[in-house]
Amino acid sequence: MKFIRVQIQKHKGKHYIKLPKTLVKDSKLSDGDEIEISIRNPKLTSQTNLWEKDYEISPTIEYALSSETMTMNMRSKVYVPIEYRYIFPPSLTDFILETNAGNFQTHINHEGYITKGMKSWFIVNQSLEENDILCFEKLDGSQKRYKLLFIKSK
Repeated sequence: MKFIRVQIQKHKGKHYIKLPKTLVKDSKLSDGDEIEISIRNPKLTSQTNLWEKDYEISPTIEYALSSETMTMNMRSKVYVPIEYRYIFPPSLTDFILETNAGNFQTHINHEGYITKGMKSWFIVNQSLEENDILCFEKLDGSQKRYKLLFIKSK
């Protein structure tokens, strides 16, 4: 079983769950489809599995940098779009990030930026440009260990 984080939003007095776009795409979900959600609380009774198949979510995310890369270069921060944050621990929860500039302890802040410890990574990987690719991989057997790969656009 894979765990993901979802966001609850209130709209016109009703609560809705916002799913990561990659989950919707990979699972081929559409309007009216049902999903199973498990709430981890020992006081609640267990619910039976509604589907025979368990859906796998990729432990790797990859995205192209936006036009705001100059800000990233100047401030030594990496933005993780909201649709890709599901593989990371909650905001401000430290994890180990393995990079080509060494391993360091960091976290994602509430705005979605990884800043802590990133200065050395920016020194090694100078001049990020629009459409360069960042690839984060959640390493096997660890909830708090990730690898960052940087792919320069051509």
